[in-house]
Amino acid sequence: MSHPFDHQDDFERLFDQNFLRWFHLNGKPALMEIVKVTREELTLRGGVKKKSPVISVKQIQGAIESVKPFVMNRTNMEELARFLGRKPSDWVGKQFVVFQDETKLKGVAVPCIRIREPQRQQPAKDAAK
Repeated sequence: MSHPFDHQDDFERLFDQNFLRWFHLNGKPALMEIVKVTREELTLRGGVKKKSPVISVKQIQGAIESVKPFVMNRTNMEELARFLGRKPSDWVGKQFVVFQDETKLKGVAVPCIRIREPQRQQPAKDAAK
């Protein structure tokens, strides 16, 4: 899927980047492994404070230059729970794929990060059969 948002030249890159953002993906999916799951108090735009789930990850495959913790939204948390189970304490060491997508915010398409289950390798067929 092609997106009109330029991951190399977007104004969002000019702000402080403490967490993984859509443009860090460089337009390509990345396979990540969960290192830690926490709940942290974040300061949102306008100074509002909010506690959110944050997942610390390491990159297994992909083009992310600098891996950062990933602030999770409900959509992504529900997707992780779908294929990893409902207990975040069991997620450490498990893998998922992040990819750039779009969502609507106040009726306007904006870029975002989404999650999917990694594709499982099919066992090799025995060529002698």
